[in-house]
Amino acid sequence: MKIVFLSHASLGMGFVVGSHQLAKALITGGHNVFHISSPVSVLHVFLGKQRRQKFFYALKNRTVKHSVFGFADYIPICLAPMGYAKWLDVMNNWLIDAQIKRHIGQESTDMVLIDQPQLFNALDLFTNATKIYRPTDLYSEMGGRKFASPEVKAIERCQGIVATSSQVFKHIKTITNKPGVIVTNGVDYDLFSEPKEQTRFNKCIYVGAIDFRFDLETALILANKNPEIVFDYYGPVAIELNTEMPENLIFHGSIDYAQIPTLLTQYKYSVIPMNDHKSNDGRSPMKLYEFLAAGIPVLSRKTISINSEVKPGVLLYENKHDVQTKFIELKALSQQYDVDEFKLIASKQSWKEKAQVILDFRQGLRHEF
Repeated sequence: MKIVFLSHASLGMGFVVGSHQLAKALITGGHNVFHISSPVSVLHVFLGKQRRQKFFYALKNRTVKHSVFGFADYIPICLAPMGYAKWLDVMNNWLIDAQIKRHIGQESTDMVLIDQPQLFNALDLFTNATKIYRPTDLYSEMGGRKFASPEVKAIERCQGIVATSSQVFKHIKTITNKPGVIVTNGVDYDLFSEPKEQTRFNKCIYVGAIDFRFDLETALILANKNPEIVFDYYGPVAIELNTEMPENLIFHGSIDYAQIPTLLTQYKYSVIPMNDHKSNDGRSPMKLYEFLAAGIPVLSRKTISINSEVKPGVLLYENKHDVQTKFIELKALSQQYDVDEFKLIASKQSWKEKAQVILDFRQGLRHEF
């Protein structure tokens, strides 16, 4: 089957997200997958180092298959960032559509999964495909009003909804009554459970975005309350870290995705610190199951969505006032936990299983419409 992703995240920016993992699982299952990410504009050349890097990455890598994930990370190029002016968006969409037409035989596409609402216009290219809207976040809480209208237009063009959390699904149901299903983010179980050599040290790890959703205050509390433990944080840093840091709190910056499974074998504990930003209610953190697959118990901030993820090996804290109490429980758990039990939990949340659920849902939509 030929499957196209219209996604928000590019592999070239240091983030691995659910669409990348799902695409890899579908490729492993024998499907022909094309992954298209959020467009980059010529103005990105003048908008700072990171945006400039994305522009030149788009020029060089749009047709090169990634060695780990198996798809070409295709990034369309347009005139200006999407959402700033309607007349610019008309021109942008024309350019994006023209590039997609050259890149993909859209008439032979069987399924389109879209999680970037601003690419809604491209859905009209795929006349024979089953189109599914796959929202991964509460976009209006993350990007503001510029996502509101595109999201509605994307939903109008799709036959069904695959949401990654209960809160996202609840939000979508205020817009449409089209058939939908919740498929949370999963884990590349084979990759994260593969490393066998484990020399675990008295250290705690977090891997992921360190941005407006990250709780720096909680990270400081844990480091100050537990000076005997090293807290290592990996991921692109997009917040100010000008606070004087304890010696045992270290921000390492980005790490190559292929290095993470082996890195995790060094740690006894893991943490997912999220602040009060409303977008966190809709998140479905992949790292939760990646940590479990590596045999590490997890302490995560309790949210509406993650509340349903409580399982052996996962502890939840309410806020900064009880995080240390829960971390003490996590330390006790690390002395008696069953690595095999954690891995078994993670294995049931593999991306292979998630991919099959989506394929089955798509089959049901074809019978319904």
